[in-house]
Amino acid sequence: MPSEAWRLLTPAEQFERIEAFGMYERGLIARVQGLQAPVAEVKPAQPKPLRLKVNPYEGEEGENLHFWVREVEFAMDAALISTERLRIAFALSNLEGRAKTWAYTREAITPGCFTTWAQLCEQFGTTFLSAKEPIPENIKVTLFMDILKVGPSPTQLFRVHANTMEVVIQIALQEEYSHRQARTPTS
Repeated sequence: MPSEAWRLLTPAEQFERIEAFGMYERGLIARVQGLQAPVAEVKPAQPKPLRLKVNPYEGEEGENLHFWVREVEFAMDAALISTERLRIAFALSNLEGRAKTWAYTREAITPGCFTTWAQLCEQFGTTFLSAKEPIPENIKVTLFMDILKVGPSPTQLFRVHANTMEVVIQIALQEEYSHRQARTPTS
């Protein structure tokens, strides 16, 4: 409406037009809000499980039980398997041959004999690792470095790429000694 025509309206007519426009505007707003999809709650991103293939362990001569255990642990972590019961079931499902026969026979004779993953690994070790078979040196080094986790020792061990336990222990002791010396105040 041109401004001249607006001036010709009485104050009551102007008020009436303003009210009508206000109602029209509120109606449009309500209609637009009704068309909008409700905003969903933002949920934190959940990690998705990843299924990794594990080579089955058969318990045959020359098979490396340590590598199989580590491979199963990686697969369980990737699959987000956290309960002991599921971890054991997953490990048992990746057995074949005499290892599978041994495990399921043991479970049939003594139900619930495998209650934790650590217990299962220990029983596998006593059954399938003979005392004559020494643990390979590279496995010992890897396990020792895994135990150290953080600090100056593992950092130096990774730099040096030690491949025997003797060298690893020597470096760890040197680093520990150096670290203690650096922390000891001098008088």
